[in-house]
Amino acid sequence: MVCLNATTGEKIWDEQIDNYGFYSPIVYFSKLYVCSIYESDWPTTIRHGCINCFDLNGNKMWSQQMNENWVAPYYSAVAAGFTIKGKYLFVPSVKETADHHAILYELDADTGSYGWNKNLQYFSDVVVPSPVVSGSDVYITRMDDDGKTFVHRIDFGGNIEWTRPLQTGETMYIASPAIDFTQVYVVAQEISLDTHIYCLNKLTGDIIWDKEYEGKAYSCPAVADGKLYFGVGHDLYCVNSSTGNTIWTFNTLKQIYSSPAIASQMLFIATSSGQIFAFGNLPQIGEITGGLFKAKTNFFNRGVTNLTDVNWEITATGGILNLINQTSLGTIDLLEVNMTVPIKVSPIFGLGNIHIEVLVTASGQGTVRRERNGFVLGPFVILQ
Repeated sequence: MVCLNATTGEKIWDEQIDNYGFYSPIVYFSKLYVCSIYESDWPTTIRHGCINCFDLNGNKMWSQQMNENWVAPYYSAVAAGFTIKGKYLFVPSVKETADHHAILYELDADTGSYGWNKNLQYFSDVVVPSPVVSGSDVYITRMDDDGKTFVHRIDFGGNIEWTRPLQTGETMYIASPAIDFTQVYVVAQEISLDTHIYCLNKLTGDIIWDKEYEGKAYSCPAVADGKLYFGVGHDLYCVNSSTGNTIWTFNTLKQIYSSPAIASQMLFIATSSGQIFAFGNLPQIGEITGGLFKAKTNFFNRGVTNLTDVNWEITATGGILNLINQTSLGTIDLLEVNMTVPIKVSPIFGLGNIHIEVLVTASGQGTVRRERNGFVLGPFVILQ
């Protein structure tokens, strides 16, 4: 596990987990929880799921091992909630047999001791989405052997309040839900590689809207301030949570595997390239492209407030003997929310490798940067 400074991205600490697995940690009441798998090799291979509790400095406080051959599902995470009676963790566990029988467990968040468990029938795989807690209910999605998908609402006593089948084709992947005050949002990818986003009524499970997108989705949505964020293919989407209508999209150039994370008025997401993108009250820079005698891009405001005194600069350097050195710059007095400004640097002419750098600075907000390398062949600017 790695802890980073959210503002700068600098590493604060990292801690080795004794076991292995692909899980998202959660922070709850100043404690950090993460699932892992423990595997013993003698006298026979036995796999156990483990729930681990750490303090916020990375020191382990306790670890709870699950029953033999029951593992915390791949890519799943703990959910947490509390009532006046105490603080609780909820984690699905699946038996590694042909039927992939699954159970949702309740644990005490302070000690790791077990409470109730609920049979959720069969899963098509050991990949089970993480549960999500809202109020005094747990919401969890599942997929059966026929590729049919379901959403369950379960109260803190382990009682199923409703189950909603989703009207989709045969499903390859279903994500954990995102929840706001009144609605539940679910991402499901079909075998056809099209992706559906569903919005359900939180109390009844009725489907309010669903939208179809072309491309693969491997992560969960996130919702805040009436906007729903999710990744499909290379694109990060922001849609109106009430209607599903698209507000804006951002092309990250690589497949999005991580779920969006929202904190302190900022949105974070990672891609398969290993890059982390941070969106907030800063201007954002679009893809840099080449062309005839020029390199171009755009910058835009995807924050929640207008930006003032926005200075931009785009520079092209390189070529044989470093003969290419062109800069264009300017200032935008007011960059309104959802406003996009195209910019370019030209003329570019020469031969050899070239480096394009874009800087955009908003008054009182800091500077964002984007770079790209390429090649110049006469008037043709070809970027990698």
